[in-house]
Amino acid sequence: MTSKNAVLHPLSVALVFCALATCARAEEYTFSFDGTGTVSGTVTGEVDLEFVGAGGTGSGAATSLTLASFPGGLGSFSAGDVVTNWEDQITNSFTVTAGVITSFEFYALTAGDDSANELCLNSTGNDGGTFGEYDCLAGLNLIQTNANLYDYNFNGLAGVSSTDTGPSPSSGPADTPEPGTLTLLLTGMAALLGATWMRSFGGRAERWPEGLIGKL
Repeated sequence: MTSKNAVLHPLSVALVFCALATCARAEEYTFSFDGTGTVSGTVTGEVDLEFVGAGGTGSGAATSLTLASFPGGLGSFSAGDVVTNWEDQITNSFTVTAGVITSFEFYALTAGDDSANELCLNSTGNDGGTFGEYDCLAGLNLIQTNANLYDYNFNGLAGVSSTDTGPSPSSGPADTPEPGTLTLLLTGMAALLGATWMRSFGGRAERWPEGLIGKL
């Protein structure tokens, strides 16, 4: 027959895990912005944010940012569509509140001159970084393939729309506790195991004959 201890033990371990571990999950967001420049049109992409914690809130760097579509007049990107793989990563900071991206500063290029591929997404009132001849100005959302082919707006946060599409394909099947909680988690689990064993042993001891107990 299954004892109460056997039923409560897995639940207790789960409660310790949830209480001690601040779990983070990788969330994937799609984003888009419309602009005008030497080329006009809509830019879309995907960004993976692994720092998003319980309640859909957190701040940190994007693990991956990939362009999905952009105006054909821009041509192609010499370094590929995965912007986080571009050579010069200047700024990478996102804030998510209750599942919504509420702030971003992202700036990456392939060069500091007129040949540069460039992506600047800046919702803040601060300069997002400078590299060579280029600058990610406050409120600027811009994409370019070279100095003569670019698409932009100066609408900051309102100039970029984003949607949470759920867990990123790159995330694992289980949430991962932040590093500082692991020791506490293991200590709590060990204490629960010890308490459960002692209660179970004590219950059996009451039912065993005294002679048998003496032989243990």
